[in-house]
Amino acid sequence: MQSYKPDPPASGLLPVVPLFGTGRTRLQPAYVEDVAAAVAVCLRDASTAGVTYELGEAEVHTYREILEMILRHRGRRRVLLPVPFALWDILASSLSVLPTPPITGDQIALMRQDNVVQPGAASFRDLGIAPGSLHELLPRCLAQ
Repeated sequence: MQSYKPDPPASGLLPVVPLFGTGRTRLQPAYVEDVAAAVAVCLRDASTAGVTYELGEAEVHTYREILEMILRHRGRRRVLLPVPFALWDILASSLSVLPTPPITGDQIALMRQDNVVQPGAASFRDLGIAPGSLHELLPRCLAQ
């Protein structure tokens, strides 16, 4: 018996990938299993109560770099098209009437500013966790 494999999303067929602005927003993603491990440590260790932890892998990437890594991993070549935030704002506003809009103003607001662990902030390191890197975890996260 042959297993069912869904068709790839239509966005995989587009020749361009739109960027938020120029794609220079700096991001420091965290793997969900690393975040779960951090939560487990916090639940077990009373000394973590009231402490705010900023969780992100060791390396900082731009949004553009992350998309380029994903495209390389998938073996795809696409043009990364910068789209000004003003156009994203118009798009989000126009789509806000939908029951489940594909993009919201809040998502755009998040992409306007860097989202990285601040120097000196409590982090994975303080919880005794060495987070995985995007480079090593990308194949697992994008496994088909």
